[in-house]
Amino acid sequence: KPKVDVKNFDEDKGLEYTIAIQLLPEIQVQNIKDIKLTKFVSDVDEEDLNKTLENIAKHQQTFEKKENKNAENGDGVLINMSASYNGQNIKEAELNNKLTVLGNNMMFPDIEKNILNTKAGEKINFTTKFPKNFPNNEIADKDVEVKIEILEVRIPKQKTLDDNFAKSMGSNNITEFKNTVKEQMQKELENISKLNLKKEILDALDKKHKIELPQELVGFEFDAIWKKFLSDKEKGIIDETDKNKKEEELKKEYKSIAQRRVKLGLVLAKIGENEKISVSDEDLHKSIEEEILRNPDEKDKVLDHYKNPQALAALKAPIFEEKVINHIISNMIKTVEKKVSKKELFKK
Repeated sequence: KPKVDVKNFDEDKGLEYTIAIQLLPEIQVQNIKDIKLTKFVSDVDEEDLNKTLENIAKHQQTFEKKENKNAENGDGVLINMSASYNGQNIKEAELNNKLTVLGNNMMFPDIEKNILNTKAGEKINFTTKFPKNFPNNEIADKDVEVKIEILEVRIPKQKTLDDNFAKSMGSNNITEFKNTVKEQMQKELENISKLNLKKEILDALDKKHKIELPQELVGFEFDAIWKKFLSDKEKGIIDETDKNKKEEELKKEYKSIAQRRVKLGLVLAKIGENEKISVSDEDLHKSIEEEILRNPDEKDKVLDHYKNPQALAALKAPIFEEKVINHIISNMIKTVEKKVSKKELFKK
């Protein structure tokens, strides 16, 4: 973004100004054909598959009403709930005929704790501290009065992994359902494998290239990173490794991250230019369609969002980066595959 400094401006003298722009450095892509990396891959094993199937069945759990039952972890409890602070009702915390499953962290821990061992027909009042990231900032981290009416206590019905269960999940039979789940799990492992390899490639490109970075870009990138850090911190979201660090130390680390991002962005852009890689309208449409599939109820909002040229540009950047990385893997470096366990793959 150019900096404009107006020196003089009136009707008789005209406009006098200075404009300063920062030029991108000339980038020479280094020879990377000697880079040889290991792509760690893993296959889904039966134990993991069975655990996943059991978890799916558990989360598709249905419940049946049980009279005179004390609520325990795993039970479904139908409740009405209201909350107030300084005598004012909190709309965001109001629940009517809400089924919550105890032990599933569907509600704040202290609220679940108070519901435990209650029975249908009971009413409980208590005061609890709402979390720091509660949507209503006025009561976040404040002591709030909570009133709950227990309408029903329900016990979980056992789910059997059979053809009927598979049909309820959209498959024809249990074999087809298991294969579908296994394919999804394998795709997840492949994505982790690709992410690991991508990181190795970026590390290698970082070491190979020395560039005098444009400070305007570095500053812009750092500001974006630091703004997100402060926003997350306000919500109580902070990385364990950052908790005990001073602001000066954190800024230094995030400045280093900003420099790396700018450097790698410039290198990848140059490789893309040299190799004549571009993002087509078809690539953009495919990406938008995938987002709509993930959020089918938000189709109109998604389409409206990408009518904005800035939003479209933001979508284009990661697609371009992915295409360049894939080109590097397929045509410019050597990779060998090595089978490892799922645990080892995630450690990478």
